Amino acid sequence: MMRFIRLSDYTWWSWLSIACCLLAGLLVDPIYFFLAILISTIQALFFLARERSVLSFSSQLRVAYWFLMVVLYIPPLRLFYWVPAIGTLILCFSGYCLLARCLSLLPWNRTSPLTLQEFVRTFMVPPNLDVTLRGKSASGCPGGVCSLEVQIGKLTRT
Repeated sequence: MMRFIRLSDYTWWSWLSIACCLLAGLLVDPIYFFLAILISTIQALFFLARERSVLSFSSQLRVAYWFLMVVLYIPPLRLFYWVPAIGTLILCFSGYCLLARCLSLLPWNRTSPLTLQEFVRTFMVPPNLDVTLRGKSASGCPGGVCSLEVQIGKLTRT
């Protein structure tokens, strides 16, 4: 688990900052949710500009995360901030990205039909962190961990 920490990767720090802001919002003061939303907004805009496409997987991931942050700010839904807070911490320390796996099931991110076996595999296969050690950080996640190739062994269509 600890072998995934990427202190030299700015995206790792970005995700860790968001997770810490969410935890602070849940445990200290809801004002920290605004900081998490701000960091998510900056990430989404940065990756949309860099990729020049909302269909690139790294852009999809950032936009979906940003949308989740904004929707969960609605007072009755704030308790659900625990899900991305814990999920983002898991991403930062183990490389497993639940949101990336969920997005991989969307039709434009798949090249094969969705079967029960494929669905189970999507969530159960551990991330292939060896790919991240070979310099594949193009997805913009810590060490490239949110790419489909790392998460579930698939290649994205661009």
